[in-house]
Amino acid sequence: MTGHAEESRRSEQQPDATGAASPTTGTATPAEATTGTSAPAEATTGTADGTATRPRPRSGRTTRTAPRPRRTRHGISPWVPNQHGAWPMLVAGPVVGIAWAAVLLGVMAADDRAPGLRGTASTVIVLVAAVVAWFAGYFAFFAAGIWLRAKAPAKRAAALRPTLLYGAVALVGVVVALLLQPHLLWWAIPVAAASAVAVGETWRGTPRSVISGVATVVLCAVTVPALASTGIDAARAVAGGVTWGAGASGPFTTAVVEGLPAAVWVAAVWSLLYNTGTILYVKTMIREKGNRAFLAVSVGYHALMLVAVVATGWVRGVPTAAVVVMALVAAAALARSVLVPRAAARAAAGVWTPKAVGRREMPLVLGTLVACLLTALLYGGGFTVVV
Repeated sequence: MTGHAEESRRSEQQPDATGAASPTTGTATPAEATTGTSAPAEATTGTADGTATRPRPRSGRTTRTAPRPRRTRHGISPWVPNQHGAWPMLVAGPVVGIAWAAVLLGVMAADDRAPGLRGTASTVIVLVAAVVAWFAGYFAFFAAGIWLRAKAPAKRAAALRPTLLYGAVALVGVVVALLLQPHLLWWAIPVAAASAVAVGETWRGTPRSVISGVATVVLCAVTVPALASTGIDAARAVAGGVTWGAGASGPFTTAVVEGLPAAVWVAAVWSLLYNTGTILYVKTMIREKGNRAFLAVSVGYHALMLVAVVATGWVRGVPTAAVVVMALVAAAALARSVLVPRAAARAAAGVWTPKAVGRREMPLVLGTLVACLLTALLYGGGFTVVV
């Protein structure tokens, strides 16, 4: 049989879209239905009852039984979060917070620091414990979200294991940090509030809503002052140190917040403003694409963000260089909130995928990180000692 004849014969036996062969060839074999190609023309043999059977394939020939199953949303592993766009935000907060903790310890006189685990060693250990708790907590939250949404018992059981494991690791980190520096318990107030909102949105089945996203942004922004405050107890900024006892020196004393330089809060606000704007912008590119009202909200927000960033230039102790960098980031974010959705509307399908949107956002992500780091690295003010 020539090559053209063989190709003609195969085209006659090609199955249609439903997996069934054309009327001229009868019923497709399982291999034909799954691979989209017809089986070789081979002689069939009959059985006693008249049923036709196919001979075994000749030696040396391989057959495919089924294509590899595609990975769907229901196949997401609860052990590894798949929200890649959240990682820059999750990492930036701790990096800036650690930088501030180091700077605040550096401007202290050596004799102002408490000895042993009440001093610099406390800050180092607490920073490690807090960062471990932060990332383990996020992993636990992701797994818990899958557990809440899963219907099948097997899937719920599979998601429960990482939820409990990561949750236990996060709990250990929190306990270690609080035992060494009880004043960190103050940060449980904003963390608990934002976490409750995020969990509530997940329970409702809207984990990707704007409200849920903003709650996550708040959590990331809080890591900046929270980690920066690990140096407060080590440097004895709160008179007499913070203890578990009752009274003004208890763990919920406002001296913890009042002792932080204003520039720390500016860095946290910048993180909050930029990441909230990113949520709105990404919505206009994907889930709210073509929604003019939502686009107007996004553009208006970015305009207000630029004004707010420029206004922080008048805050005492905030380096001018940091304000300039963040203002440039805010201006660029405003421009892309207008121009990119328009370009996406005219582009061919598949050009502005979620991955492409995230990849093109990286310069602004890095710019925000640099601006926030500069608030710490160029900080020249003294540390407030609350008495």
